Amino acid sequence: MLTCKYCGSERLIKSGFVLNKQRHKCKDCGKQFIPGNKKVYTEEQKTLAFTLRLQGITLIKAAEEIGAPGTGNIMQLLRAYPRRHVMIATLNAKKQAELTRIFAPRGLRVITPDVLGITLPNVEETENTFAGNALLKARSACALSRIPCVADDSGLCVDALSGAPGVYSARYAGEHGNDGGNMELLLAKLRGVPPEERTARFVCAAACVYPDGTELLAEGRCEGTIALELKGSGGFGYDPVFLPQGMGGRSMAELTAGEKDTVSHRGRALYDLQLLMHRRGH
Repeated sequence: MLTCKYCGSERLIKSGFVLNKQRHKCKDCGKQFIPGNKKVYTEEQKTLAFTLRLQGITLIKAAEEIGAPGTGNIMQLLRAYPRRHVMIATLNAKKQAELTRIFAPRGLRVITPDVLGITLPNVEETENTFAGNALLKARSACALSRIPCVADDSGLCVDALSGAPGVYSARYAGEHGNDGGNMELLLAKLRGVPPEERTARFVCAAACVYPDGTELLAEGRCEGTIALELKGSGGFGYDPVFLPQGMGGRSMAELTAGEKDTVSHRGRALYDLQLLMHRRGH
């Protein structure tokens, strides 16, 4: 597939002829060029080149590994890679799948840490806001990967519990990621509270941090109520006990992936974040 010789984008349009040769214009960087006999590299080769450089491998050795004729070709690949990729900074497999599903249609190539051979450290969520914790995770991942990184922090805020569990949602019952224990404790604390007083919302802060220090932040919310019991087997976290508004009394765990992406706090936060990324030229 033909790609831009300047930024590596695949979004090209024809732009007339020069000396009887077809000229193309890149819709991403705006530059025009006439395709030459340059070697076309697969996504796997491009990712490998970037990964080798992350590991400290020399340009000459990286060129040999991917079959490039010289270091100049590697430099072009490395300049283009960050423009076309974004890494999702999470160790949660279900969240990785959800974020990938939301981002993929927008034209960016979404990768996970394992693709680059990166092991993300467990970042201690010491901030008292979702935005603060999202930025902590995105900054840490960006420092390791040297490409734009997206991270989110989200939770459930219940009005009858004065906004709890809030930023402590993932460890509400004491053990981080114990979904069953968290929901059991939540329902126990709401025992006796009538349906009309069980209002709540999911909140998500999504951050994208760039190697040049740029930080983008967006927030999404999903209003609803807390069910009297678990409903559905899909999703993760508190999805089986959260009844989003306008979904006919179904829990978040009973929605299809497409329905959830449309109404969810994470889907809304990531949509707004992508608009900010687009305005920045990503």
